[in-house]
Amino acid sequence: MVDAVPFLPSHITFVAARAAELERLGEEEQDPRAFVRAARLYTLAVRIADDIDHRAAPPFTPRDLARVRDELRALASDAAAGHHAPITDRSDDATTSRYDITRAFREIALRIEQRVAGNGLAHRHPDLSPGT
Repeated sequence: MVDAVPFLPSHITFVAARAAELERLGEEEQDPRAFVRAARLYTLAVRIADDIDHRAAPPFTPRDLARVRDELRALASDAAAGHHAPITDRSDDATTSRYDITRAFREIALRIEQRVAGNGLAHRHPDLSPGT
């Protein structure tokens, strides 16, 4: 596994917050797709936590990266369409914007892509450009 670009606890926070929002929306709207998306994100959050804590876990795969990219596209589409209100941090001094969440997803996708490629070179993939 490439250790050049480690995952951070903040990545778990962003992924879990988005998963919780999707789970809430799934309950409110009785939308099974939202539950599936939430489950995927919770799974990703657990995998990132395992990676941070150096616990034995299967390595990230191209399929993992594809799922992250798909979720990023869905997130960007949701934000562009204004379907859902932004997630807010309950503290007085912080609000987590859709931009921050989207940026976190891009970072996660890039880190997984680098591990799948087997190198630590920071290169941008066309699918990770803004607006996708």
